[in-house]
Amino acid sequence: MQDYLETPRIVEGDLIQPGHLGRVDLGLYPAAGTMPEVAVTYEPENDLVTGSLLPLRRGDQVRLVFAVQNYGDVPCRARVTLTPKDEHDQSARPA
Repeated sequence: MQDYLETPRIVEGDLIQPGHLGRVDLGLYPAAGTMPEVAVTYEPENDLVTGSLLPLRRGDQVRLVFAVQNYGDVPCRARVTLTPKDEHDQSARPA
């Protein structure tokens, strides 16, 4: 299992064709730990692309996945920046 994120990390997803779904796997984290902050950009910038962070819990681990839907007419790529969150901030813990 991956240790808690200690430094910022950028994860770049695969190219997502128009009208398709994609995902960016952000790794495994301890379920009892604090989840990182997530910031997403799309290349090229596009108002017709949407995404959602999905914490998938399995026992004492959480796999973070960012799901992306491209409603536009050009291929795009999601770039996710993960930043360590303050361990005392309870809002980052999965339900």
